[in-house]
Amino acid sequence: MPTTILFADARALGGIESHLIALHQSLKARNRPVELWLWQRYDPSPFTLQLKSHGILPKCLDGNFRVLLSQLARMPGPIVLHTHGYKAGIIGRLAAVLSGTPVCATHHSGEAVTGRLRVYRWLDQALAPIGGNFAVSTQIAERLSVNARVISNFPVAQHRQRMPDDQIHFAFVGRGCRDKGIDRYEQLSQTVTAANLHWHHFGAGGDALGNGIVRHGPQLNMQAHYPKLDALILPSRHEGLPMAALEAMDAGLAVFAFDVGDLGRLVDDQVGGLFPAGDLNAMATALAQFAQRPRAARAQIGKAAHRRIRTDWNGDDTLDTLCDYYDRATAPARPGVFGKWLKG
Repeated sequence: MPTTILFADARALGGIESHLIALHQSLKARNRPVELWLWQRYDPSPFTLQLKSHGILPKCLDGNFRVLLSQLARMPGPIVLHTHGYKAGIIGRLAAVLSGTPVCATHHSGEAVTGRLRVYRWLDQALAPIGGNFAVSTQIAERLSVNARVISNFPVAQHRQRMPDDQIHFAFVGRGCRDKGIDRYEQLSQTVTAANLHWHHFGAGGDALGNGIVRHGPQLNMQAHYPKLDALILPSRHEGLPMAALEAMDAGLAVFAFDVGDLGRLVDDQVGGLFPAGDLNAMATALAQFAQRPRAARAQIGKAAHRRIRTDWNGDDTLDTLCDYYDRATAPARPGVFGKWLKG
């Protein structure tokens, strides 16, 4: 059974970071050997603090390519390098070729990118033919120049059902940027109003939001906040399949989202509402109707959301797909191109 090395360049808390924690824990639960390697040491960072809370101790490579090559070449037994994110995908594939390590990549981002990130995306896609490829949404898979298997994100199972009261709490979870639709969220907060209705933002940015939205900033543990909330709002312009939606539903929240990325696979009127991309009027109407429902009716929607995650998005199919790849991946004769030099 190969050791899986999850490789990323991560310090914030976002979809990739949440996915890495869920994947690491799930592989451990299957008694699969797994390690998490980080390209750079960002201590302390929100991600490393979150890893510590989950008992995950990563190996940090200090941004040194030779150290990465040496570590790969010296790993005992069969290994598979599994990269996450543009930068790790580029560096990881090059190191895999030189060290003779089988490699695969999961592609997460469905957002529009500019500047340096645009260059990283181009390089990541140019190197995609090296090794296997997975994508967390159909849209992301179709953007690649190679065949990629679509896999489903899944949350770490931590369910604490909210007991609704007469106060209604809506939340935006994530970076306060245009791609995520923070400006649309502000519009909704100004359109849908009531004395018992409260709007929250958990995440970086969004400092220019109106006074009607309570800003909580980045969070190390959103699970502590979900039981106090009623619904997650996703007015995004671009998405893959956001971990925030999966985690919120697992915690018993309704989700109201625009039909972008693969959210149409997850959300419908049984668990909240799915609307044509950009149709703020339709979303506002649904939010107002949700806020007017009796507390028992709101609780039923939350319970339906939780059941959907535990039944259809529990990670079993994704883990089966990935473990099958790990087991079938055939490494070239190790130690690879520069193996003798690295060991010397």
